[in-house]
Amino acid sequence: MRAITKRIAITGSTGFAGKRLVQALKADPGSVRALVRDEERARGFGSEFAKMELIEGDLNNQPALAQLCDGADVVVHLAGAIAARNEADFMQVNRDGTANVVAAARNAGVHRFIHVSSLAAREPQLSGYTASKAAGEVALQTSAGEKMTWVIVRPPAVYGPGDEATLPLLKALLQRYAILPGRADARFSMIYVDDLADALMVLTDDARLDGSIVEPDDGAENGYSWPELVKTASQMTGHPAKPVFLPQFVLNLVASGIGAVSRISGAVPMVTKGKVRELYHLDWVCRARGLQEQGFWQPKVEFAGGLKKTIGWYKEHGWL
Repeated sequence: MRAITKRIAITGSTGFAGKRLVQALKADPGSVRALVRDEERARGFGSEFAKMELIEGDLNNQPALAQLCDGADVVVHLAGAIAARNEADFMQVNRDGTANVVAAARNAGVHRFIHVSSLAAREPQLSGYTASKAAGEVALQTSAGEKMTWVIVRPPAVYGPGDEATLPLLKALLQRYAILPGRADARFSMIYVDDLADALMVLTDDARLDGSIVEPDDGAENGYSWPELVKTASQMTGHPAKPVFLPQFVLNLVASGIGAVSRISGAVPMVTKGKVRELYHLDWVCRARGLQEQGFWQPKVEFAGGLKKTIGWYKEHGWL
């Protein structure tokens, strides 16, 4: 466990990666403060949340953001939207919300701002989500001011125990015929959630990468392909498996249907044509690997080990 030497303020602490970061910090009272939407609910997430200072509010609540940042040395901004009705809604959270946190941190005299963006920001043309993540990075870079340094962290696909978002894909990998939304020639990086939390902890206390963009991964230099992941999963299950790739037009039809329903119901669509373009993009491999290549941090969990831990957790908790 790394000792906490800074006062840290966190947004997105109750999300998948945020919970892991809080648990990894083993927060002493007064060392970590978190912005949460529902304080009573957040207290139930574990002993770390029970003893932290929690500020109830959201990314548009200026007084709450000012209270969050007051006296903090470092802000770790994890909060963001991964689903929205349209690009404007994505921008409101991922661009404007980031700008609000940056302004609060700058006004409070925060020394360092760690912005957890996404590898998706590298391809803003693909969707409203990717455009909003890129815009959030620009909001930080243009508004941080001269006295607050920053690091942008672009994680690739994050997975691990307790993650509902990747559960359908991991379930697919375990089938004899793995039906997958992507292409056989696509490559992508991955990172186990505890490794991401550890990388963020390093950045809270190490200024050597300030002013840079980093893309931490699990150490697989050229990432993975879907056939490689299916092979790894089949070795774990003990039975042969074959990837079956859905044509992109099929998912586009699904997205069109879901979009029509969501426009009538007002629900947030989980599959959109933009999301389909993201899934079928050929290159989601991490390139800016300064954290590991310069020796500041090293991942501990490769995909085979991470998959075993994750599947074990899913089975133990009745998700599989």
